[in-house]
Amino acid sequence: MFTSKGMLEGRDLDEAVKLAGSVTKEGECKAAYLAGASLLRKGEYDRGREFMLKALDGCYDLSVNFWGDMERLRTIAAGELALHAGTRGDYRTIIAVEEKVAKDIATDRLLVRDAKCILQGRTKLGDILKFHKARAYQASKMTADAKNTLNELQFASGKVFVDGEVVGLKDAISKLQLQVDGAAFLPFLKAV
Repeated sequence: MFTSKGMLEGRDLDEAVKLAGSVTKEGECKAAYLAGASLLRKGEYDRGREFMLKALDGCYDLSVNFWGDMERLRTIAAGELALHAGTRGDYRTIIAVEEKVAKDIATDRLLVRDAKCILQGRTKLGDILKFHKARAYQASKMTADAKNTLNELQFASGKVFVDGEVVGLKDAISKLQLQVDGAAFLPFLKAV
């Protein structure tokens, strides 16, 4: 089961993939999210991304209760996809997600959970997406874009799941800022 292991496997995953074939009904939307999240966590980024985008497109206002709290499917799908896209340097996907949730990006809150799905805090969805976009830019060696995105987060607060753990958003931003500044400084050192 997804909630105890953190992802679907075997027959459960195959069934969710079948159900998520056309995202129009509530069950299919949930299946698209579960299949997408499971595939992303198993390392099948392209397939997982496809299911997550289907869930975002077909189920914008759907609320779900996977872990004991009601939350919008769009926020958990956007947060999960941004986490994996940031790691892979896929900033284009994060920009696409920002466009899909644009009308609610400033007001939606993501319920941030640890690896065991225990609630750790709430953070503005827009701040989470910007943070992961900065990670994606940094992974793509686009330091100027990463710096600009991090500057937009100077007043952000809350928590974020990154590198397998939940940390304070300010701490994560500071750490990423050091990495970006270090990457920007390396060409200068090579020239000397």
